[in-house]
Amino acid sequence: MIEENYRKFSVYKGLQRPIQFKGLKGGFIYAAFGLALFSLFVGIIVSTFTSFLVGTSIMVAVVLGGIIGMALYQRKFGLYRKNATKGVYIIHAMFNRY
Repeated sequence: MIEENYRKFSVYKGLQRPIQFKGLKGGFIYAAFGLALFSLFVGIIVSTFTSFLVGTSIMVAVVLGGIIGMALYQRKFGLYRKNATKGVYIIHAMFNRY
């Protein structure tokens, strides 16, 4: 057959990639949002019992520590946990070619 008879479709190569926002990928975005809400809650509670300055500084410390920790965790394990086993593995063929 002639190639002109076939229908052509656009291919979007980025559709299978995870979402990314400011360097955070996939599920880490939701964790960062939860961390921001948690730090806001902790900041409000601490500023209620102490001063506004102490509550704000603790809130900032929790957010920065959490985001730095999350970035290190994401760098070490990636978006999907992969087992990085070390060693040499020999896989024998199940079927003979000839």
